[in-house]
Amino acid sequence: MARPKKFKEDVKMYNIALPIKMFERLSKISLQETENGLEHISIADIIRTSIDVYVGVYEQNFDEKGNIRGQS
Repeated sequence: MARPKKFKEDVKMYNIALPIKMFERLSKISLQETENGLEHISIADIIRTSIDVYVGVYEQNFDEKGNIRGQS
C-alpha cells in the first residue's frame, strides 16, 4: 500500500540520527497517539510537529538576528 500524501507544499528530505532510547520513546508515543486517534501517527509526524512548535516559539521570542525580542 502506498503512503498517504501528508504534505501540501514542497518538501526537502533530511536524514537524522537519534539515540536508540529517544527512538524508543518516540515509538511509544507514536503507538499511543495512533491508538487514541483515527489515523496513524508516525515518529516522523511527531518530530515534524515538535520542530514546528519549537520554531514557532523561537520566532515569537527572538528577532531575525537571534536577539531576545523587547530587549535593546
